[in-house]
Amino acid sequence: MEEALKKRAQQWFKEQISRIENLEEAKRTFEEKGGIIEVPWCGNDECGLKIGEKLNARVLGEALDVKEYPSKCVICSKESKKILRLARTY
Repeated sequence: MEEALKKRAQQWFKEQISRIENLEEAKRTFEEKGGIIEVPWCGNDECGLKIGEKLNARVLGEALDVKEYPSKCVICSKESKKILRLARTY
């Protein structure tokens, strides 16, 4: 029973994460669904701060379980090196 509960909690958490490719889509997702979003990020601290400011969200950190970054940073359009996770706090 404990294992089933753990799997259910992990599945629920995964469902709360949305992978987003641009800022407008991120804003819409926060308004409509909430949860945690992942956006492509170049790794530059300034871009990371700007993403948080533009989305009025808190940076949670980078997604360590993601190995490929096939996109461009949502701020500077440079090749993304990481995936940044953000959420709104209330």
